[in-house]
Amino acid sequence: GSLIILMIWLYYNAIILLIGFELNASIRKSRSEAVLKYKVVD
Repeated sequence: GSLIILMIWLYYNAIILLIGFELNASIRKSRSEAVLKYKVVD
């Protein structure tokens, strides 16, 4: 019983970490694209 709970907890932890990493990567990408757009305008 406790092994199953541990496996589920590890699974959800991994999913949350992956979603957080993807979110950070997309935010960083959009920020760098915005900076490039402003530099081209200047």
